[in-house]
Order: sequence, then C-alpha cells, then structure tokens
Amino acid sequence: MPHRGTFLAPVAGVAAMALLALAPVAAVSEARAQIFSYGRVAQQRAATVALAWQAVDFQPDGGKPDEEAPAFTGPAYGLLYLRGNLSASIAYGPENTGEGADARLLDFSVETWNRLFAIRASETARLYIPLTLQSNYRRVTRKEEADAPFSSFQVTVLGLGAGLAGSAERGKNVAFEARAAPVLGVALRSFGGSAGLSWLVDAGVRLHVREAFGRLGLSAGYGFRIQAWRAGDADLLLEPDQTRLDHRGSRHRIAVGLNW
Repeated sequence: MPHRGTFLAPVAGVAAMALLALAPVAAVSEARAQIFSYGRVAQQRAATVALAWQAVDFQPDGGKPDEEAPAFTGPAYGLLYLRGNLSASIAYGPENTGEGADARLLDFSVETWNRLFAIRASETARLYIPLTLQSNYRRVTRKEEADAPFSSFQVTVLGLGAGLAGSAERGKNVAFEARAAPVLGVALRSFGGSAGLSWLVDAGVRLHVREAFGRLGLSAGYGFRIQAWRAGDADLLLEPDQTRLDHRGSRHRIAVGLNW
C-alpha cells in the first residue's frame, strides 16, 4: 500500500544535526562562564563522561488504558556527555513484563544553553537564567513489532525554553550546579505524517570534584524530567483508534563519571 510521506520528519533530523553542529561553537563563547571558571582559585574542567541509570515511566495519555499502545516502564542504561554548555545523552532500556509484551526503549537527547542574565551572589556563587535549545528523540516498540514502524512510538522534539539555574564553588576542587527549565517544542512523528506539540520540565543537580584521581575528577548528578507528547493521529496504515500518539512520561536519572 503506498503511503503518503511528510517533509517534517526529515526537518526534525536536520534540525537535530544542526543543533549538534552549532553547540560546540556556542560552547566556546560560554566556556569561561562554566564550572570552575569564575572563582579566584578554581580551574575549569573541560568535559565530563558519565554512566547513567534511569527509571522510566512512559504511558499513553488517554481516558482509558490501551493495551495496543506503545508503553514502557522500567530501567534504562546509557551515557551522558557534558562539555561547556553542551549536554548529550543516549539510553537504551529493555523491558520484560513476563506476559509476552516485551518493550524496547531508545532515547537520545542533545541540549545547549546560554545565560541570559546572571546575578553574582558572592565571589563563588551565581544565579542565572538559561536560554535552552533542546532536541530529543524517543522510540518505544514491542519486541514482536520491532520491524513495524507504524505500530511503534517514534517522535522527535525540537524545543526552546528558559528557566532558573545556579552554581557555586567550594575551594578550588569542588563545584555544585542546579538547574530547572520548562521547554515547549514541536513534536514530529518519524512515520505517519503527523506533527504536534510537546512540553517538558527538566531539573537536576550535579556535583563536580576536581583531581579526585590524579588529573581526573569525579562527577555525580541526579536529574528529573516530566514530558508530554501530543503528536496527532496516525493517518497512514493505521486507523486513529488503532494507535495512540498522545503520551506522557517521567524519568529519574542518576549519573556518575569522570571529568578532566
């Protein structure tokens, strides 16, 4: 059966790649304002790589449960990369319900931000408003439907937001960050020719210790996200009542890694 394509999904992919390409440029201008950069004795860390564990809850958002709709509840494992004002992460999660409804989750997110306004609370502490540009992609499919893209959830979000953040130093080796930001974006379905909106709220804290292992430092953090997807109805191979593209979800993430 021939299907009707859409130009929006390729646009989402191009936008995400452009964000990846431009973020390092923005990081150069922001590097002096990041961790270990503004105190009198602290020194800047160039990058952080961390292992991440996250608890994910992803469900259809409707008036009644839909057993056929993509859903995922369980742990996911991945990597987190931080450099300047760039953050990128990837995570994969297998789910085994024991009832023949195994699901697979793939998450990818990239984010960059710039400081709109900063308040210097002291020589070692600041509050600021971050302007955030973010792209995230989520794929959730059942194991038995891995080769059926129209039956799975595959949505890319490109969004913009602003929030509140703060950072502080203690001595020359310890730095602390906290940041929370709501984001509103366009949600583009990879298959199905539909688009909609997505909103999310990201919040998290990070602790960085410099030179914990010689030249290497230790970083640890906790992050929380809630997100809703309103990507419209499928209009290709499936009838609207055979799938559900309105979803909601949450994520708790713990990450531990090294900085240098």
